[in-house]
Amino acid sequence: AAERAALLRACGLAPWHEQDDLLEQLSTCLRGLRDHTGAALCMELAVARDPDDIGKRAWLAGMLVEAERVDEGLAMIAKVREENPEESYFANMQAGLLVTAGRRAEGRKLFDAITAPRTGLETYETNRAWFFAVWGDRAEFYPQFEKAMGLATDPSILSWIAEDDDLDPYRAEPRFRAIVEACRTRLLGAAAQPPPAGAK
Repeated sequence: AAERAALLRACGLAPWHEQDDLLEQLSTCLRGLRDHTGAALCMELAVARDPDDIGKRAWLAGMLVEAERVDEGLAMIAKVREENPEESYFANMQAGLLVTAGRRAEGRKLFDAITAPRTGLETYETNRAWFFAVWGDRAEFYPQFEKAMGLATDPSILSWIAEDDDLDPYRAEPRFRAIVEACRTRLLGAAAQPPPAGAK
């Protein structure tokens, strides 16, 4: 909530050409607070200020689906894919959003056709873990999630884990928690671990 208030103040003071990045940060903040309607609105404003940023438009597609504006989100990610059909990140996002929208066979077919890029494998493997989370098969999700966490070098992956609704079905499961704690310890050190349950 404090971050949201600070970003709102910054957006009000920032010049026009800097507002798109602030709005994107505010959108991410609202998403973490599970305000999907607000997150989508802020991302729409960010895209309106920088319509040539294809990454922002792809992220907006996901926000729209989360805000239950499914048809708009699917149309936007399809347009992004038309502009850049070779980018595996966009393809993976479209596949997952199709599954979220109930078009499972179509989403899985697209996902299975994605080939690994030559660079950016850390992001690629994390994206695959997200798809399997959406798909919902634990036999596929957990090995991929563990692989992605093992490759992670950027602590921001922990923010994704904390904020993404699609991981909610797994959060209370011992295997999920063990993988996350191992990743947190490796990236941040033992001092960053949360206290054990019941500790004072």
